[in-house]
Amino acid sequence: DEEAQAPAPAVPQAKPKAKPRNPRDPLVDTTPFGSEPTASPEASANADDAALFGALWPLGEIVKLDATVDRRVLRQQRDRLGVLGYEFAPLSQDWHLAKA
Repeated sequence: DEEAQAPAPAVPQAKPKAKPRNPRDPLVDTTPFGSEPTASPEASANADDAALFGALWPLGEIVKLDATVDRRVLRQQRDRLGVLGYEFAPLSQDWHLAKA
């Protein structure tokens, strides 16, 4: 008879350790709605450049772009190098940091 059997002893459940909450967690975040945390423009530009140039980042005085990447990415890299003060050397097919 199943009802006559003694109940199995209860094993206390181990409580999982509470993880530290992320300050950006929507349940904890107290930032007013619609406002974004201010990141320094230089830090965001460095992050954008690192994503754009990939393995070439950080850039040296001479930069040789990878022609096998997507044409759109290559154009973005070319434009960004111009903004950063690099000049294209057509004979060597690479970019040199312009001397001030």
